[in-house]
Amino acid sequence: MGSIKKTMQKLIPDGLLHYYKKVSAHRILKRFDAQSQPELKICRDILSSLNGTFVDVGANIGLYTFYLAERASNVISVEPIPWTYEILTYNINKFGLKNVEAVNVGLSNAAGKANFTVPETKEGIQNYYRARIAPDHKDGIKVKVLTLDHLIREREREVKDIALIKIDVEGHYLECVQGAMETIEKHRPALLIEVDEDPDKEGSNAKRLSSKLTEKGYRDFVLHEGYLKPREKGVQAINYFFLTDRHKDILLNHH
Repeated sequence: MGSIKKTMQKLIPDGLLHYYKKVSAHRILKRFDAQSQPELKICRDILSSLNGTFVDVGANIGLYTFYLAERASNVISVEPIPWTYEILTYNINKFGLKNVEAVNVGLSNAAGKANFTVPETKEGIQNYYRARIAPDHKDGIKVKVLTLDHLIREREREVKDIALIKIDVEGHYLECVQGAMETIEKHRPALLIEVDEDPDKEGSNAKRLSSKLTEKGYRDFVLHEGYLKPREKGVQAINYFFLTDRHKDILLNHH
């Protein structure tokens, strides 16, 4: 079955195939049950109280952008992969999200160019949604890379208060945060970060991330049975909230 799908993908013209993916992604967002992702509710509660800018790093097809745009003053939606970026902008336009700016760059700890590799699904089809930075990989997609600090400085007139930053960058989270420390220290946003390592393991990027943000007055939280709780040693998750006392007070008022 996988080889058949791969053959069909090669036979269908790229333009038609990509249009089909755009339409499919739009349907996915329209039918998505937001209640199935408790992280979304927490993000909505934070934005409802602060009504600031939401920065969606690794926006993909626009799930978080779509569901949080109405609660934010404005949204900066960042997606590095050109094909996925086209789907993102298609969804933004179809849903009429006037307060969203889509940006086609990667984010890291320094400006330049980066190679992104695209893994294949078990059917042998390229999965652009899981593309990741691979510095030692010669092939792949070359993408312009900036720091988040640079991106925000370019928009300082439009961005007054950043309330929330979501980071889902397929393992590149530490570098992304390193390039965002000026923004984090200035705006003190709530952070939702996908992490793929053990935050208790010495020398891991997850441990370094946690230590860096703890130094800046943040505490890491995880979801447990639908409720947000301070992460205890030995507890691992995929998505971690990093919050200040201000955010904790906001969430207490919503529950």
